[in-house]
Amino acid sequence: MPADQRLLTPLFWMLLGCFFIGGSAVVFSMIPVTEYTTTVEPATAEEVDQIDGHDHYYTFSTLSDRAQSLFLTAKNTTKVTTTNTSRLPPEFEYYDDTTWDTYVQHDGKYYLVWTYRSDCLGCPIAQLGGALIGLIGAGFVLLGLILRLLGRKA
Repeated sequence: MPADQRLLTPLFWMLLGCFFIGGSAVVFSMIPVTEYTTTVEPATAEEVDQIDGHDHYYTFSTLSDRAQSLFLTAKNTTKVTTTNTSRLPPEFEYYDDTTWDTYVQHDGKYYLVWTYRSDCLGCPIAQLGGALIGLIGAGFVLLGLILRLLGRKA
């Protein structure tokens, strides 16, 4: 085998491996994460009549600081979406693809707080694919290194 070919073959496999590893990083960076959404809207008269028997009712002053901040932000901007679970208040519950309602009394008015969680259904498959692409890339790099070491001995 000519010396140029012995040098280029391992280099080809190592570059191909790096390309696959880079592709794996791109796959992982594009995987969406779970989103937690909070929406606040004024409660209807019918809803206000049913609040007494509702399990999830708070006055604004009894909410935690996180809940107060989230409530005011969602009230002023229609909805708030976050992926950071540390920002979620304990008073509001987030269920998978199901809305959860809580009532809050603030400044003499009643508000309905809707919360829900949106999970990425294809994420486990995408994560597995990304890991597989990365492992294939690592295998190509390893193959290139082995060919390089064998080429030196010859």
